[in-house]
Amino acid sequence: MKHDIRVALFFKDFAVWLQASCVGLNVAGYTSAKYLNDNGIKTEVYPVRHNIDIVNAIDKYKETNGKPLTHVIISAPWLSEMDMENLVKHFSYIKFLVLSHSNVGFLQADPYGIALYRKYVSLSKKYNNLNVGGNCSQFVNWFKHAYNENCICLPNMYPAERIRSKVWNKKTPIRIGSFGAIRPEKNFMTATAAAIAIHSHFKVPVELHMSTGGDGCKSPTLPAIVQMTNDIPGFTLIRHDWQTWNHFIHLINQMNIMIQVSYTESFNMVTADGISVGVPSVISSAIRWAPSHWKADSDDPLDVADKGIMLLTKDQRFYGSDALETHNKKSLVYWKTYLNS
Repeated sequence: MKHDIRVALFFKDFAVWLQASCVGLNVAGYTSAKYLNDNGIKTEVYPVRHNIDIVNAIDKYKETNGKPLTHVIISAPWLSEMDMENLVKHFSYIKFLVLSHSNVGFLQADPYGIALYRKYVSLSKKYNNLNVGGNCSQFVNWFKHAYNENCICLPNMYPAERIRSKVWNKKTPIRIGSFGAIRPEKNFMTATAAAIAIHSHFKVPVELHMSTGGDGCKSPTLPAIVQMTNDIPGFTLIRHDWQTWNHFIHLINQMNIMIQVSYTESFNMVTADGISVGVPSVISSAIRWAPSHWKADSDDPLDVADKGIMLLTKDQRFYGSDALETHNKKSLVYWKTYLNS
């Protein structure tokens, strides 16, 4: 590893400095930065509103530390082409990288993201201190193949202690969490259908805990979930407003299992949040790093329910935290390769 590497991760954040669970990019920045720092790579995180905040943070870092940043990672394609060009020209001694924060399918939520990303590729041919990348190999490999352009893989990382997964004691109501913005890509209808099937299987009270608020709640998904869950004796849908990250982790800690069967993902912070407090998740194959036997067919609610029943009744030992640390170690190799290039 090269000496004297100094990294900054920038994330657009309307709630600046608030580590809120609804700001997934923000949380991903703090967890990745912690893992990099724990492994000897000096890393700072800056939630920003616009390009001026980026410039001020870069200048402030040099003023405070007596040395400039060597690498700047900007998560998600949101800066205009002009703003990006001005940054790489003005700070020509810094290596910039714009990181796609999602796999291909999830980028449909941002209709301008791909266009901006491709403009950055054009700029990178003009400025050798600019690169583009993705936080999962599936996006990176597709982009290289589709456009015949370089793309660097820098995955999310999430440090967590090695912790044993909990097992439901069969004496309390089953608490199932299914958290995140209510978007079709997250597949909450199937998660809800599976939760109802679990309730029917055990014939005990079941609480389904979900997030509420934000743009996702304007979609027809939430009303459909309400219709699906209405008037089922012993089944309760509980919705939670967005919370700061530490409060959100406390909420997850109260769950017995979670169901996160997204159709498309590049990491899924909520699954890692659960693992950090010993709560296992039924997941889809899109969440590739997690234990394979936690994965269900995302389009089959009974398969999802069967996996949930298994997680509720069979000791998952350290499968979750071990899978997460394996992912972290592999991801660190990608980061070191880039930072040493």
